[in-house]
Amino acid sequence: MNQPFDEKTLSKMGMFGLTEYEARVYLTLIVKGGLEASKVSRYADIPRPHTYSVLKALQMRGLVTVIPEAVNRYRAVPLDEGMDLLMEEQEQQLSHLRQARDELLSEVKPKEAIPANYQS
Repeated sequence: MNQPFDEKTLSKMGMFGLTEYEARVYLTLIVKGGLEASKVSRYADIPRPHTYSVLKALQMRGLVTVIPEAVNRYRAVPLDEGMDLLMEEQEQQLSHLRQARDELLSEVKPKEAIPANYQS
């Protein structure tokens, strides 16, 4: 199958927090437009049993919308909007990590600290 994206592109999408299958599906919908799940599976080159769960995960993240028809079609939000949503998710994750770090630093008291200039 001639994919509309390469491994470098998939890797960049992974930096935004997408799994490989999520990246394949999202990019396929960006490049091909609205598609039925069977075509998404074929064009994205992912196993058919995974297609619906990946589409649902992308829908929950606001990256994909459903076009209700006799056979539902799926459409990706524009790439710039999708990247903004994914960056927002990453920023929230970073904020949660900072909060957890601060909590750990205040909760965990070391028995004895090693001086900064300690040489082993």
